Amino acid sequence: MLSVILGILLVLGIVFGCINGCIDTVLNDMMSSSKSALELTVNMGCMIALWSGVMNVAKACKLTDALAKLLSPVIRLVFKKLDKGSDAEKYLALNITANLLGLSNAATPSGISAAKELVKEDKKNLTDNTTMLLVINSASLQLIPTTVAAIRSGAGCKSAFDIVPAVWIASLLSLLLGIFLCKLKIRR
Repeated sequence: MLSVILGILLVLGIVFGCINGCIDTVLNDMMSSSKSALELTVNMGCMIALWSGVMNVAKACKLTDALAKLLSPVIRLVFKKLDKGSDAEKYLALNITANLLGLSNAATPSGISAAKELVKEDKKNLTDNTTMLLVINSASLQLIPTTVAAIRSGAGCKSAFDIVPAVWIASLLSLLLGIFLCKLKIRR
């Protein structure tokens, strides 16, 4: 469906470019945008590869176990009925850590693994813990917004991290509101 919408927008842009007599500008912008998109993709891909590798090293040297122990009180407060020391707890700790570091794309594999472990409780229905995981991933707290900084840096921003205080406030408020609403839904 999205590809149809994007295709329609592309055709409409070209048609209106022809009608307005600025088809050269439209075609030039299409070519330069392709170059910008490729540069952004390479920049983001390199950042994701680096941090995914760091996360794999952390897993291999049992740093994730230490993180799971450190984050266990918070995880067990937010995620009810979770077995202590379970694989789900380890994946949740890794996912939360990646999100704290602003590595949203690098957090995806551990988030999927955590969701698979949480779904084992009930394969047919979305469990409360799985819902909470989705909310926390959607409104994650970011201490270091590396993804946004990489995009800003790729766009030529000289101080890519000057948005950190605003990111802290916005992500903390969205996370707290998301957890509150999820807990409210769980109680009903």
